[in-house]
Amino acid sequence: MLRSGTARALGWAAAMAAAWLLPATPALGGVGEVPTPTVAKLPITADSKPFGATTDPAKLADNGYVEEEYTIAGGAFKYDTVAGADGTKLTDGPNGDGSYPYKTRILVRRPASPADFNGRVLVEWFNVTAGFDLDTSWGSSHDSDLMREGYAWVGVSAQVVGIDFLTGWFRDPTRYADLMGVTGVDRADRDRASYDIFSQAAKAILGAGDGPDPMGNLDPTMLIASGASQSGGRLSRYYDSIQNLHEVIDSFLLTVSNGALRDDLDAKVMRLVSERETLGGPSSEVDNDSYRRWEIAGASHVPEETGRYWEPLNGRDLIEIVFDCKEQPLADIQFGEVRQAALAALVSWQSGGPAPAIAPRMTYDGTDEVVRDAYGIGAGGIRLPGVDVPVATNTPINEPAPGGTDPFSAGFCTLLGANLPFDDATLAGLYRDLGDYVERYAAAADVALAQGFITPEGAERLKDEATEYPRLRPTRPEVDRAQAKARGKSEDRNLGWFGSTAPDTTFELQHRAKRGGWSGVAGADALRSPAFSLAKERREGTYRYRVKSSTDVPLETYRALSGQVLSTDYSRASKKVKIDRSGPREPKLRLMGRRRADGSYVGRVKIRVVGRGDPKLRDGSKGSGVDVNSKPKTRVREKGDGRYTVRAWIVDNAGNRSKARVRRFEVR
Repeated sequence: MLRSGTARALGWAAAMAAAWLLPATPALGGVGEVPTPTVAKLPITADSKPFGATTDPAKLADNGYVEEEYTIAGGAFKYDTVAGADGTKLTDGPNGDGSYPYKTRILVRRPASPADFNGRVLVEWFNVTAGFDLDTSWGSSHDSDLMREGYAWVGVSAQVVGIDFLTGWFRDPTRYADLMGVTGVDRADRDRASYDIFSQAAKAILGAGDGPDPMGNLDPTMLIASGASQSGGRLSRYYDSIQNLHEVIDSFLLTVSNGALRDDLDAKVMRLVSERETLGGPSSEVDNDSYRRWEIAGASHVPEETGRYWEPLNGRDLIEIVFDCKEQPLADIQFGEVRQAALAALVSWQSGGPAPAIAPRMTYDGTDEVVRDAYGIGAGGIRLPGVDVPVATNTPINEPAPGGTDPFSAGFCTLLGANLPFDDATLAGLYRDLGDYVERYAAAADVALAQGFITPEGAERLKDEATEYPRLRPTRPEVDRAQAKARGKSEDRNLGWFGSTAPDTTFELQHRAKRGGWSGVAGADALRSPAFSLAKERREGTYRYRVKSSTDVPLETYRALSGQVLSTDYSRASKKVKIDRSGPREPKLRLMGRRRADGSYVGRVKIRVVGRGDPKLRDGSKGSGVDVNSKPKTRVREKGDGRYTVRAWIVDNAGNRSKARVRRFEVR
């Protein structure tokens, strides 16, 4: 029988699959209104790779994906944009049609084979807040899911800041030397052409550019524009002012940005915000027939998984960036799991499927402040297990460390949020042990799944991550139930428990006999698996067992705890476990029948086996006791002359056999 959470997950997946079978129409309506860019492929060699290229090319290849880079060039028009209304095209540029010359790049990750392509392309507007291109939707949307489901991804360098950085990239000064952002106007005005550049990139992705097709032999059926933070704001303005004019984008996935949108367009919009974007008070944005706003409690503006994704990229393409913040960044709430569910819901919705769930908003106290519990965790919003089954305070609030002068820290610490682990006393008051925590965490994941805010794959990932938590003590050791019921020797049984599944975790087992205190079990001070064979217990006796774990915490598991060797408290003590290697006393044999003076018997002889009990174990505790179902082995001749030998033994509850009692007699 399926557990209820699994059944709900399968139903969710079936509904999504049915919706995805609906036909989708590529966004070609306004492609003729968009200037045609010239497309050229940028070679990727061992000595020259794209800025922001994957750090795991083997993973791409294993999933049948390729990574390529192209330049797009031409003339881009500037637009005056206004919230809620179509924009106005300006024709004050130096080209004959009033556009401005430009040349930029797009980075492509796509299936190599059409058989592996689902028709959807995630078109990301690179974020340039840090002064260079950053993508958030590939690594933070679980690239394994994107590749398994057959998405293509394209990152677009649409803004002047990103283009200017690339032209002078110190790692490879020649690769992008001929790129060019819009020139001839002041810097603040130049990005008015970024909207047209983005549309031209989309036109190229649809195969309508002049030059090689960035999608190769793939045929896109849906383009989903994606942008985070500043880029999300740009795409909000694009939706309001450009979408109705160009119509090359089908739907929009906007993250960690605010802004009400017009409600008279066919393109669907999902906006995901962290708790950081809700701190100014309740949003006025209204869910409607084309728009959903999902607020994620406890999440930071820069999600934890995004930080992990960026670190190797930045370390390779730039320099190592260390943020000097007052509290440990980042909030460890899995924003990307909600992003993946939102993407699936958005695609289904745009294809004619059901509208996504309307999510609860954050809860306020009447003064535009989010209500917080005793641990500082915000109330309301989409609640992933990390906020309802917490081991830390995850908060969007942080600030630079006192006295810090690092410019990146000053600018970004307020966006990174914080992860403040609970102390041991708080953890002990919340959870009996790791098993209790994991059970409650899994239940919370099933709730989020049933609500439609995470995918089935995401729910399983969350549950797996919970089993790694290294600070809660293991469950108490137990003998396997099937083994406990079996009538077998102590050597055939194992102790087992549930402890952290994180890499580099070891377990230390102790026992306590009837007399004396706790002491280590020989050979069980650095167990690599949560099990111990009782055959290794050196001396028989009645024992209770307890266990603790020790984990060398890696960065990729829990950032706030990384670099530490964490040892838990000992588990609760096990029930009594008898290590009994001694058999019962040999039984007595009583012969009953007509006996002659010479000791022989006449006629039928009955034999009775009489047990003499199970001796105490070496530590003075009671033995296992005689198995009442043990069968004495006897040879009985009811009548007939002859000489007979009878052997009989009994077995205790640990499976140990007594010595045989032997009797000889004659019948004549």
